[in-house]
This record gives sequence, C-alpha cells and structure tokens, in this order.
Amino acid sequence: MIESIVLAALCFFLFLIVQFLLLHFKRPQHRWRAISYLAYLFLGVFSLLFLGLDLPNWLNVLNLSSSWARIIVFVNALIIYVLLFFSYGHFYFLVDRGISARILAELEESPGGSLSRDQIEQKYNPRDLQKRRLDDMLYGGYVVEENGVYRSTRKGKALGKIFLWCKRYLHLYPGG
Repeated sequence: MIESIVLAALCFFLFLIVQFLLLHFKRPQHRWRAISYLAYLFLGVFSLLFLGLDLPNWLNVLNLSSSWARIIVFVNALIIYVLLFFSYGHFYFLVDRGISARILAELEESPGGSLSRDQIEQKYNPRDLQKRRLDDMLYGGYVVEENGVYRSTRKGKALGKIFLWCKRYLHLYPGG
C-alpha cells in the first residue's frame, strides 16, 4: 500500500520537474492549462505504472491479489496525487496572483528593500488587477460579458454560492 503512495508522489515530483522546465524554457501562453494537461499526463503515467508494476506490498496490510484491495490501494494513491496537485495549484496561484506575495516580491527587488504606499499603488493599479481577474473569470467560464455588464454563468453561480457560504460560516470580512 505504501508503495502506491510512493509511486504517486514520485509521479507528482516528476510532474513538478517537467512543469518547471516547461514554464522556464517554453513559456506557454495559457500556463495553467498547460500545467493541468501535464498533471493529467502524469496521472496517466502513474496509472500505467500502477497497473503495469507488481508492487511488493511491503507492509502486508492488504492482500493485493484481491481485485477490491487493488482498487482501494489505487484510489488511495490517486487521492494523494490529486491532493498534491491541488496543494501545488494553491501555491501556484498564490505566487502568480496573490497581491501580498507580489508586494513582498516587489519590496525584495526594490532599492533598499522598501517602497512607499504611493509606489506600491503605482505598481498595482486596482483597475488593472480587477481587469485581469475578470479576464480570467471570462476565460474560465465563470462569467460572461454582454455590453460591458458581467453576469455569472451556472458554473460561476455555483462557485459563488460556495464562496459566500464559506465566508459567512467562517465570519470572513466582506469583499475578499
């Protein structure tokens, strides 16, 4: 059982290496789409390796000769891989779009490691940030734009309800 988790982690690690090389050297126009396709590819590699290899079952927790036990072990490792990818996705979007992370990076690159509030506002115009977010939501199919007016799609409404519920349940401040 542990072998399948190691295999999932290894495939995810290989995904990270290839993804790093892809983003560094090729620079695809639609980065997240390329990353997602690559993650699916390595999920396929994991599946093929799992099905093709005779894993030794070091811990003898389950009798892997049983087809049900093999399915359970596969699904368990699959969940590990997916959760690793989701965690990476969170990290990716924090670095790519997180305003706090971007401000910290700008402070590191600025002379003397400091910027005034006006200098920060010049680098991060709220209208530009809002436009990028709206463009991303259009691209993702969460909203549609008609004559300068934005409206949630079915996908956007479902996600909006989930976010609204979470914000209310966790007592988060309004606005995001």
